[in-house]
Amino acid sequence: MSKINVPKFFVLTAVFLLLGASSVYAASDYYFDTPIEINFNYIEESVKDTNKIMDMEFTVVDDDNVQDVIKQNIDILKFNPFRLSFRDGQYLYIVIGYGEQRTGGYGIQVNELYESQDCIVISTELLSPGEDDSVTMNITYPYLVIRTSDLFLPVYYK
Repeated sequence: MSKINVPKFFVLTAVFLLLGASSVYAASDYYFDTPIEINFNYIEESVKDTNKIMDMEFTVVDDDNVQDVIKQNIDILKFNPFRLSFRDGQYLYIVIGYGEQRTGGYGIQVNELYESQDCIVISTELLSPGEDDSVTMNITYPYLVIRTSDLFLPVYYK
């Protein structure tokens, strides 16, 4: 049976705990300006109630004001349709992309954004360019970033 030197054991444990606590502090300090949560999950199966309680106000965020971490995710995901949400502790950002389109001139319309008991519900629609519209003949990747109050509920994409 081996002998454990009790004072040495406690000293090593204390040092380990202090180092661990300082690294957690340093990590949390480093990530202070980054998002609290980025959610790529679809919750359609887990939502129990999508009945409207009230409409939510929102702002469309223009490209110049989209946070870098959101831009990076859009650049990675833009080739296919995608949905993601992002929380920064004050606001909820909902990002919806419609993947690669053969021309420019597309728009995205928000049909609904509302609070339900279990989630925030959003419904959007890709608007095609009109037949008489002058469009660029380049591949485009239409997406929409909206900012709304963070109610700390999951997002349900209709």
